[in-house]
Amino acid sequence: MKVNNTLPQLNLGFNRISDIVAEALAESLKVHSTLNQLNLGFNRISDIVAEALAESMKVNNTLTQPILAQNKISDIAGKGLAESMKVNNTLTQLNLTQNKKYDTRAEALAE
Repeated sequence: MKVNNTLPQLNLGFNRISDIVAEALAESLKVHSTLNQLNLGFNRISDIVAEALAESMKVNNTLTQPILAQNKISDIAGKGLAESMKVNNTLTQLNLTQNKKYDTRAEALAE
């Protein structure tokens, strides 16, 4: 993805993507300038990847719809995602449904 700057959507849902692959993908988002929708749902992605994605979203201003449903993301990474939303004003949707349930993640996102 660092080389391809024409891809507007990437759907990798239901692919059992490992954290290593997903973390590399999150890193590439820092320089990718056209991807606006990324579906990583139903992949067992952990907090490590969600935190890397949150860091990338702080500098990426084209991603509008990250889909992270049905993974293993807890409130720890949820807080990081919430922090990235304070910096990134291009997000229109963030899907975290059916991850680990913690009230503090919802509170952080509400802020």
